[in-house]
Amino acid sequence: MRFFGIKKSSAFLANKKGIAPLIATVLLVAFAVAIAAIVMDWNRNYVQDTSDTARIESELKVTCNLNLGLGIEDVHGEQQICFVNETERIKVVLENSRRTKIEDVQIRVSTNESVYGPYSLDSVHSVDGMLPIEGGEAVVAYLNITEPAGSNETIEGNIEKVTFFPGIEVENKIRLCVESSINVEGPLEECE
Repeated sequence: MRFFGIKKSSAFLANKKGIAPLIATVLLVAFAVAIAAIVMDWNRNYVQDTSDTARIESELKVTCNLNLGLGIEDVHGEQQICFVNETERIKVVLENSRRTKIEDVQIRVSTNESVYGPYSLDSVHSVDGMLPIEGGEAVVAYLNITEPAGSNETIEGNIEKVTFFPGIEVENKIRLCVESSINVEGPLEECE
């Protein structure tokens, strides 16, 4: 048989039959190597992200449990938190007794009707000190009951509990130390 004037030989056909499985094998190996590279890259990124998260969480736990000292100032055995009736505000003197700088404080108010907040201390009208609260410093903060921290809601009902959550900076983000929160059970005394 002639193909464009060239006679096909049986040796030429025999060689062509061996090339197809060879090409298929090379393609399968290349595909397997590409899939392995993708899986290894994903795994490397996953392990890196997981280890970063674990490192940040452990740093947060250690700092919150050992180096954080948010408290309500105590004068003659009385915590300095009260309710200012004429202006409808909660007044609190927060202090930092340890060396870790407290970057933010979130405030949540629980009443017999609902739970309100959290409100950030930096959005609350504060006097006699500002955030961050350095070690050994105190800040006097007022939380409005009507439209607290610029929100449109009004805190309704009898105050049963006020919770303060300190926030510290870890990896350039403010993170709350929930386990270091302070709870003040109500009803709050009226300020003098």
